Amino acid sequence: MRILIFLIFLFFLAIVESLYIFLFFNENDLDFIENDYCQKNIDNLSIVEKYACDNKYKKSKFIWIALDGCAYDLLYELKDKDKYNILNFFKVIHSGLKITGPIHETQLTGTYSTNKAYNTIKKDNLFVQIKNIDYHGLVNPYDSFFNERPVFNNKYIENNFEDYSLKNFCDLNINLNDKKIDEYLNAYTLKTGQLKNKKDIDKIYKYFDDYFSDKKNVDFDKCFKDLGFLQNNKSLLYYTDNIDHINHYFFKYHKYNIKNIYAAETFIKELFKWIDNNPDYALIISSDHGGIEVPLEEYFYIHGNYKENNSAIFLIYTKEFKDKYNEWKDNDNNKKINLNDISSTIAQILKGVNIPLENEGFPKILGDDEILRVSAIKSKEFQLINFIEKYQNKYNKKIFNKILNKINTSKYKLINDLNYFDEKNSNEYFNFLKNIQNEILNLLKKENKYIYFQIIMIFIFLMNLYFVIYIFLIE
Repeated sequence: MRILIFLIFLFFLAIVESLYIFLFFNENDLDFIENDYCQKNIDNLSIVEKYACDNKYKKSKFIWIALDGCAYDLLYELKDKDKYNILNFFKVIHSGLKITGPIHETQLTGTYSTNKAYNTIKKDNLFVQIKNIDYHGLVNPYDSFFNERPVFNNKYIENNFEDYSLKNFCDLNINLNDKKIDEYLNAYTLKTGQLKNKKDIDKIYKYFDDYFSDKKNVDFDKCFKDLGFLQNNKSLLYYTDNIDHINHYFFKYHKYNIKNIYAAETFIKELFKWIDNNPDYALIISSDHGGIEVPLEEYFYIHGNYKENNSAIFLIYTKEFKDKYNEWKDNDNNKKINLNDISSTIAQILKGVNIPLENEGFPKILGDDEILRVSAIKSKEFQLINFIEKYQNKYNKKIFNKILNKINTSKYKLINDLNYFDEKNSNEYFNFLKNIQNEILNLLKKENKYIYFQIIMIFIFLMNLYFVIYIFLIE
């Protein structure tokens, strides 16, 4: 009996040892580590480097409207974008992600996620750094992400799919069941959302423009005081999933969604004016995915068959770079953004916010301006440096220090001239940082393989020891 207990004890030690090694090598994945580079190093930064931490484009607060299920093509196919001044959204490239939880987490961390169950986010992210946010929306996904690490003051709301998507944000008294609108929607084929006759777009656009004319000049100050965040000097996150409900129950070109898009466009253009008059705020509008194009498609493809024209939307608006938008919006390359680039891009316009520590994306440069370029580039450089400093251990320290030295001795690191950051030099700098990040990621992959190899070897050794002792005792 004593021998059996002894053998069980050895087997238990093997398991404990294996778990210890696994946790030791991965402790940084389990313990939350925040990128605080600017806060800790601001006094030692050059004048140019300080633009990454604070500049005239950064805002202290934001209004973020998250429209679950609002497809990029739903916005752009319904109107003649060459003829009408419609909203200037990015098309979000998902790289295959289609589920709400992973997409929203990726937006916040910059690292592609598999969090389908809305578990607490374990990585550095935008909201943990910002903290002072009022949240109006459903429990999932956002509140669940921060259940163990609260960052919100919550007010949960539910939306009926017949409601206007921004009803609980600022009610414009829009009735999506208004039958007067339906006759104009008959000009669309509801299977595809395409116009039967392109000439009808003038009639439809004029009608909706007239229909929503009395919805303009919105008293946003009153709405925002009713929501409670304005007088408390906070940011606001507003999340609604009623467009997604329409996608699931019907399909994305259903008349409710078409009405929603025309109404939302009117509303958001008016909100731009409020942002212009309240320069402490930035406006962010996003969605996570599109929806099915034809009824019953949901049974085969969740949120529709993935393709680029079923992508999500993303927009940042501030008074300061309103004109910068106009400088580059017609360039097709500037109309797209990768999903994992969103968090680092948002960090460019928020004061006190660093790029999340484990972010793998790169910030979009939001205009033809040296300050915007140096802010994007240097903040990415700071994130990589901070990552190396905080993820070092005795096994990778030597290699990490070589990578860190490569950054600190590069010709780019020593530049203190804002005029250097033209488009050509900025692209070279970004390519240098991309190579640095690839080195780090490749090192981590090798390290993980080594960890698993060590665990397996220890386990095999102890199992062999167990059988040797067992055989010896039998004989």
